[in-house]
Amino acid sequence: MKVHKHQPDDGQLNISDGEVFKVEGATLRAVYSPGHTQDHMALILEEEDAMFTADNVLGHGTAVFEDLSSYIASLKNMETMFGGRAYPGHGDVIDNGRAKISEYIHHRQQREDQVFQVLRSPNPSAKGSSSEQKSGWASMEIVKVVYKDVPEHLHLPAHGGVMQVLYKLQDEDKVVEDESDGTWRIPDKAAL
Repeated sequence: MKVHKHQPDDGQLNISDGEVFKVEGATLRAVYSPGHTQDHMALILEEEDAMFTADNVLGHGTAVFEDLSSYIASLKNMETMFGGRAYPGHGDVIDNGRAKISEYIHHRQQREDQVFQVLRSPNPSAKGSSSEQKSGWASMEIVKVVYKDVPEHLHLPAHGGVMQVLYKLQDEDKVVEDESDGTWRIPDKAAL
């Protein structure tokens, strides 16, 4: 059996963005869609105008991702490439795949907005006098605000997503990390 993979390991065959695989009754077109992982691929089933979304879009819950910027770009690209069902790597078939992808994009933007709003507010646990008050937030403090309605045992998994938001905002020069204490804040002249 031949294994195709984007960025293949030894003994595997490369799969490229746009590559087409045909068998009797089915035509699959590969879509490079990094985010969940950097080598992630989705497949369009041409005959159904459907997409195998793999782990970027799930039939239940929400996906985890290695790089939020890449993930959002991939979701926006995937959303335009088909009009039918989505066949996720986990969970039930999604009848309106584009709507689910749109929901994912909206959800990620909401989380980003929530993190940014926390950073815009004063940190109540800040130490020091008001003139020298710490202005930053520890990432887990942000999690506890954004996910206040989520059971605490889920805060650690949520932390990874908050860190991805912080890295994305940092890449966009909207937030900075204070390396002396690991807190995050909006710089004095943020690129809004």
